[in-house]
Amino acid sequence: MLAYCGIDCSNCPVYRATMTNDEILKRETADKWGREFGFVLEKSDMNCTGCRSEILFKLCFDCPFKDCCSKKGIDNCGQCAEYPCQTLERFLRPIPEARASLDEIHRNFHGGT
Repeated sequence: MLAYCGIDCSNCPVYRATMTNDEILKRETADKWGREFGFVLEKSDMNCTGCRSEILFKLCFDCPFKDCCSKKGIDNCGQCAEYPCQTLERFLRPIPEARASLDEIHRNFHGGT
């Protein structure tokens, strides 16, 4: 499953921990991401069944990409004619694999442009 922002959910530790009920991975990810991003994250924040569901990771509740894609009627940012926007550019800097996925989708969706 690909998130609106291009993240492959199957590679996301929060998604994997939720789907396998791995409490250790939830704690480890909360600690790691809390340090990396400067947030206080609890194990209880580490639940997500994908951004098209009702169970979302704490930092994804106000996702600008979900709102934008929904308004435009597209499945992900790669399908957008305005791809990549400035907000997405900043978000994707530390996630090159998500950028690569969206680049490919954009090329295929817009005929190689």
